[in-house]
Amino acid sequence: MRATRRGPALMATGEMTAAYGYAQARALLAGPEAPTAFLCAATMIATGVRQAIEERGLILGRDVSVLTFDDDLSYYANRDAVPVFSAMRSPVRVAGARCAALLIDRITGGPGAPVQELLEAELVIGRSTAPPV
Repeated sequence: MRATRRGPALMATGEMTAAYGYAQARALLAGPEAPTAFLCAATMIATGVRQAIEERGLILGRDVSVLTFDDDLSYYANRDAVPVFSAMRSPVRVAGARCAALLIDRITGGPGAPVQELLEAELVIGRSTAPPV
């Protein structure tokens, strides 16, 4: 199956919940051109997508791939095990602390020039991805 629809028709934004991921994935999987992959903004959403995939009798990582942006390591029982979802692992707490520091500096009269910083990110390959069929 290869989806030919492009753009906003294949995008959804809303709640950061498993229920939302499930509802959106269920609707997309029921369509005439079911997707072969999902890109989720959070692991919580990906868990709902996984439920919809498995409910349709499809195999996660074989029939449909799922990639998420936040690698919520609390989802995995063992950090050394192969994770369920492929994910971009980034230092979100470090980024949040840095943003807060920059904001406080700006509020207290620090330099007003825009700041651009790059933080390391790592792609972690889990069991949820495979080449498209």
